[in-house]
Amino acid sequence: MILSMTTRSFELKYTESDTQTAPLIESHCHVRFEMIAVITGSVDILIEGHTHRCKKGEVAIIPPLTYHSVTLPDTSEYKRITALFDGSSLPPIISKKLTENIQAKPIFSLEALPYMTASLHKAIEKRDTETYSPLAEAIALQIIYTCAEEKRPEHSSTETPIDDVLENAIKYVDSHITEKLTLENVAQALFISRSSLCHIFSERMQISPKQYIIQKKMAYASMLIENGTPMTQAARAVGYENYSNFYRIRKRFATK
Repeated sequence: MILSMTTRSFELKYTESDTQTAPLIESHCHVRFEMIAVITGSVDILIEGHTHRCKKGEVAIIPPLTYHSVTLPDTSEYKRITALFDGSSLPPIISKKLTENIQAKPIFSLEALPYMTASLHKAIEKRDTETYSPLAEAIALQIIYTCAEEKRPEHSSTETPIDDVLENAIKYVDSHITEKLTLENVAQALFISRSSLCHIFSERMQISPKQYIIQKKMAYASMLIENGTPMTQAARAVGYENYSNFYRIRKRFATK
């Protein structure tokens, strides 16, 4: 079952499933923040090479322009709420605090979160956007503010360490996103072979380096377009000289 509701600042979606396998649910790169609130079950979230387990009652928040994939670790029932939102809709101090807390650890386990996510679920379940979207908006904002205001430990590590080569590859792509990137020049910059680069991404990121680069470029281009940059200029800004090729790829890998 899938229920959706759009408020002034959030695109909300409630999803529940009962699977016989442990599937890959999604794999993408957003222009906006994404919140995942787990109501039942648990989920593994791979964020730029780091794996995090998000359990019942917890909330994960992924920052913009960040590649991530979501996988069910088992075959149990899974219920979640996802919310896409723009950081510019938040006061700068809250956006800054939220970003800092996410960088420390993107999983939030605060005592009040299960009650707030349950209330948000009830608002979405009403299926009356005109009447209940203000309530859903208020609850979603309360969740975001609560996560932003949490006092994080000074040193909080991710659940799994990231491979040094993979980390350097991700940094290289991010710092050269406006250029024409090929697997050959990324591999050369890291002093490894193209096949090694492909193997590392497939094993640790569940995606090929080519697809990773495309998703990152399309997300960055979408951000430019949303900020008023003409599509032809956005295409050049992410290293595409052939606009028709850019348009075709962007349509296939459209990001929000």
